[in-house]
Amino acid sequence: MAGEADRRNASIDQQMTNLINRYSVIGGVIVALFGAVWTLYTWDEVAVRESQKPFLEKQLQYYVEASKVAAKLTILPLESPADAASEDTWDGAKQRFWELYWGELVVFEDKDVRVAMAQFGRQVSEVEKCRTRAEECLDAQAKLKSLSLDLSRAIRASIQSGWGYNLPSADPK
Repeated sequence: MAGEADRRNASIDQQMTNLINRYSVIGGVIVALFGAVWTLYTWDEVAVRESQKPFLEKQLQYYVEASKVAAKLTILPLESPADAASEDTWDGAKQRFWELYWGELVVFEDKDVRVAMAQFGRQVSEVEKCRTRAEECLDAQAKLKSLSLDLSRAIRASIQSGWGYNLPSADPK
């Protein structure tokens, strides 16, 4: 009886070993296929992101500059001291704004940034028209503040979209 029980146990052990071998091979093949698919998927994503990187970096550079120039037009006095450097004057900032507007940003901006730049540009033109009437100009220049913030928000949204990255919220919690 003991011999028969040993044979049965050996047979059960052999069957378990066969099942384990069969399923480990199938499991290995499934894991290998999943790994291959995942590698191809992530490689494709990385390749696309890397191909976009030069464009996105240049876009970021011009976006930051546009936001900076808009801020200058918002806060610089309309009449500058004679000894001020050109880039530190309202006229210098205005010139750079229009260079970005008609030049570099056309290549890199998205629709929302284009709209915000156009709105800001219209207000810059309004300020320019009234520069001889200082009081009216201060009101026109004050309107640039909200438009500058709108432009910066549009730029922020465009950066988040382009880079596929959500920037931290500026709102304190």
